[in-house]
Amino acid sequence: MGHCKARLIGGVLCVLLVLTSVPAKAEETLQLASQAAVLMDADTGVVLYEKNMNEQLYPASITKLMTALLAMEALEPEQVLTVSQTAVNAVPRTSSHIGLLAGERLTVDQALYAIGMESANDAANVLAEAVSGSLEAFAEKMNEKARELGALNTHFTNANGLPDSGHVTTAYDMALITAAALKQEGLATYFSTVNYTLSATNLSSARSFANKDRLLPGGQYYYDGVLLAKTGWTSSAQGTFAAAVRKGQTTLVAITLKSPLLEDKYKDTHKLLDYGFSHYSSVNVSGEQITAQLSLGEYTPVKGQKFSYLIPAGALFTDIRYSLSEDAVLSENGPLQTTVGIDASLEGAVLPQVQVKLERPAPQREAFILAELLSAGGTSPEQVQAILNALRIPAAVVGVLLLIFMVLLFRRQLQRHRRRRHLKARIRRMKKRME
Repeated sequence: MGHCKARLIGGVLCVLLVLTSVPAKAEETLQLASQAAVLMDADTGVVLYEKNMNEQLYPASITKLMTALLAMEALEPEQVLTVSQTAVNAVPRTSSHIGLLAGERLTVDQALYAIGMESANDAANVLAEAVSGSLEAFAEKMNEKARELGALNTHFTNANGLPDSGHVTTAYDMALITAAALKQEGLATYFSTVNYTLSATNLSSARSFANKDRLLPGGQYYYDGVLLAKTGWTSSAQGTFAAAVRKGQTTLVAITLKSPLLEDKYKDTHKLLDYGFSHYSSVNVSGEQITAQLSLGEYTPVKGQKFSYLIPAGALFTDIRYSLSEDAVLSENGPLQTTVGIDASLEGAVLPQVQVKLERPAPQREAFILAELLSAGGTSPEQVQAILNALRIPAAVVGVLLLIFMVLLFRRQLQRHRRRRHLKARIRRMKKRME
């Protein structure tokens, strides 16, 4: 229970950070038909544009992004699953499905293609049971994961998004879930493939899937750079849509909920993405560039660190201003390596905090002990430093003299060894003569 509370608190802090890390928007209002929408930077979680993003609405089949995320975290692609009667019976035949039969066997990989391309509710149930043992337990796991991601206004009751009064989310929460799904290696493939054939199973002949998502290649509303897209619809949810698109270094997530007409979710998604890519651009900044403006004492950034910021188009990364977070502590006697939070702002707008690794050189142990003794005796830090400086030259002289002494001692021992060896040789020669 304590672990859950800790994650809940962490999620709240994550939300607060994102909500206070919104770059200044251009004074432009997009005409969106969808009741709620959000555009988010996938890398930082910064919201670039929103409309009613915290209003609870029904997600419909974009729920399956969470289902796929949990399945890929828990299962292996080639793992064989057996369809249960419960998984089949829980899906109305009037909803999206691929006609799975109780006792039929298919792999996790095949089930993921089924939910990503055909929005198969029966395949979603099969994955849910494989992960958690039951549909109810999987729904609990979905809610746990949602809280972990900071999606605090979301509550799932099933793995597929079929209508339920308690199955709700928000545009903002779905953006967080979509961004997390995008980061799961390989997941985007199942939600971006246009054509796929599920080979014959023990109870069915081969099935051919054709993705009808119009944002993907070949679709009426194709968007260049699309990484994944998932559409949803029920009579209560109306149109829902989740998409992730990358151009250059910038990756954006667009979510629309409760779109009245079929075309509305696609048109609104285009408006959101066009707005984002025209108003913002990603820049990479090194740890050295970030810390150049800060006073860190002996600390310097660990080499090779890169950080990404999404800034308004036309702005320069050199205009970003940095400051140590309020809880950052750097002391002369601190650890040799530490991590500190560094806040950033640009033209008054707050950018996301980054965690920068720092290091400092190890002190010479002798000087450190002497400094401790002097400090313990009431000597001020300035006096301690003066004494240490004064001792440096005498210490160097002593070191040179000690080295000379060691060389002379070695030379003397070597000469003694040679004399003893010559003496032994003379004695052996004398003994031979006497014989």
